[in-house]
Amino acid sequence: MGLLDVFHAFSPPGDSFVWLHSMAILVGGFLFAMVWLPNRIAQSRLASTLSTVVAIVAIIFGVSTSAFPDTLPSMINEGIFTTAANVINIVSGLFFLLAAVYFVIRYRSDHSIEDFLFANFCLLNGWVGLLFPLSQLWDADWWFWHLLRLIAYFTVISYMFITFQRSEVELKQHREHLEELVQMRTV
Repeated sequence: MGLLDVFHAFSPPGDSFVWLHSMAILVGGFLFAMVWLPNRIAQSRLASTLSTVVAIVAIIFGVSTSAFPDTLPSMINEGIFTTAANVINIVSGLFFLLAAVYFVIRYRSDHSIEDFLFANFCLLNGWVGLLFPLSQLWDADWWFWHLLRLIAYFTVISYMFITFQRSEVELKQHREHLEELVQMRTV
């Protein structure tokens, strides 16, 4: 999703711009909706390679649509999204909302901060996917939807970085404690 958004940021306005936005939401929504998969399927080799395959396809799609925007079918018709664009964005939004339901259920049972964070991320992107096509009808500025997604990205990345730093410090403290116990036992 992030890779497609990078290409989306540098693509010229027009068909390629809308295609990249729609595909970014669709890919992200699909991957997040996979949280409903049973554990035995989610831990299979096929499921573990899916994210790599999606990243490769996203890079190829992003490069091709940014470099050759004329090769895409039209997704904008006289300033209004075509039916294909509307369907892609709505399905993507539903994928994200489906994943949000899963994270809300998990948060209610575990009260995990990660589940709360991902529930909000999915809700935000779900509403972006559902309401983005309507922005053409409202003559609304597109920057608002991109700002929401950017906030979601930075929130998740910041939280992951802080959690990683905290885990590293805790691991170091546990290691030092174990070394002390080993020394005491040796003595």
